[in-house]
Amino acid sequence: MGNTSSKLSKSKLKELRDKTKFTEDELKKWHDVFTKEYPNGKMDRATFVAENMYVHGGEEDLWNYLFKILDRDDSGEVDFSEFIVSLSVGTKGSADEKLKWAFNIYDFDGNGTIELPEMEKLLTGIFKMAETHDGDDFDEEAFNKQVKIRSKRIFDKMDTDGDGELTLEEFIQGCKDDPQIISAMNVF
Repeated sequence: MGNTSSKLSKSKLKELRDKTKFTEDELKKWHDVFTKEYPNGKMDRATFVAENMYVHGGEEDLWNYLFKILDRDDSGEVDFSEFIVSLSVGTKGSADEKLKWAFNIYDFDGNGTIELPEMEKLLTGIFKMAETHDGDDFDEEAFNKQVKIRSKRIFDKMDTDGDGELTLEEFIQGCKDDPQIISAMNVF
């Protein structure tokens, strides 16, 4: 069973050059890696979640959510174009582009603002990936309390107008104003 999409057409290369910050050679190399790993040219949700749980840990819900972000056409699979556009922002995007991308990840409900529960939900997943705990020694209640405290502290510092919602502008400015916030949110 061969890979029917082993080469990128000239028109597809041009399209991806226009959408990303990768050179033609970089796109070809990334495409080779992607199609070697996913011979049908698509990564399904179960594979994405399993691979990331194995490599990074964290919660399955977080990886399912991140898959949804990557799967821009809602097909249930991430193709090379969807993968490479996100990779471009994450690896070659400007600070503002990366922060806008991060904002969209935090905005779980897609309403154009981030509310405290959204920040808590994502930070819980991020902090769980960073935590190393050995079964019985892990205190879930204490962990959740700490996440709530840290999330509220970050949120309150960013919510400059005090309306209980972070706009894109507040989020970007808050991150730029405090390197500890960027570090805590693992944006870069």
